[in-house]
Amino acid sequence: MDGPDQRGRDAQAISVDIVVPVRNEAENIEPFLASIEALPLPPEVALSVIFIEDGSSDGTVELLRAISQRDARVRFYSIETGFGEGPAIVYGLSRSSADAMIMMAVESHPPVLIPAMIQAFRRGARVVQCVRDSLSGRSRRRDAMTSIYPGIIRLLTGFDYHAQNVYYRLVSRDFALEILESPRFWRFIRFPLPDPESGALEVVHANMQERDRGDSEYGIFRLVAFGGDGIIAWMSNIRLFAVTLAAVSLAGLLTAAGLTALATALMILVLLIAARFVWIRNTDYLTKMIAKESSNAAR
Repeated sequence: MDGPDQRGRDAQAISVDIVVPVRNEAENIEPFLASIEALPLPPEVALSVIFIEDGSSDGTVELLRAISQRDARVRFYSIETGFGEGPAIVYGLSRSSADAMIMMAVESHPPVLIPAMIQAFRRGARVVQCVRDSLSGRSRRRDAMTSIYPGIIRLLTGFDYHAQNVYYRLVSRDFALEILESPRFWRFIRFPLPDPESGALEVVHANMQERDRGDSEYGIFRLVAFGGDGIIAWMSNIRLFAVTLAAVSLAGLLTAAGLTALATALMILVLLIAARFVWIRNTDYLTKMIAKESSNAAR
């Protein structure tokens, strides 16, 4: 049921913060801001950008410092130690007091969708989720992994990955507070969404293009680790028990067949998954993430 904050947004001024994690994105930041500046938004929508800088070595911090000094709508936080894209976004959400926040990447998520997202929020949506229908220019290796992964995660967790195949989304302030209370999803940046039947969720579709400036931070090993954390984040206690039981049974068969080393490796993997399962639900990045510099100090 719609609450008082879900009605009449189209008749009032609203604030929206765009939360953008960046690492070594010096060549992309100014084109990104220019595309944001060019968006056709009504005057009652106050749009700002919060950059979360996470371990850059290319002049990104210096550029953000200079931009924030001349434009009060741009803020930044430079984190002491690299925690990764997901935690950086969550950190940005924790630093925003806007009516809505948009999570997006500086290079691969098209800003042209932002007006439609804001319109949906003003109609009452708590979450406006972008779904990528296609991605041109992606390597064959990543294309193959992306084709296989949704089936694996659906089998092991029941989660429909396609519904959140990008983390590009707008969330209301109250939904952002719910995210801040759910650390198990922070690394994967995919969250339980509202029921579409409730009207609290709207979806926008887009055809996207692989980044053409700069280098992706996601190499093969980081992609595998990211995908593993996604499976573990969405795995229920019952599914973890079922996977563990199946692995123990298989290890027993391998041992009986004389493949003791393989059985041992399998059990070590199961123990690592169980440890990660516990850790990912209890970790608290926000108490560990310290900004060594921010736009408040730069101004």
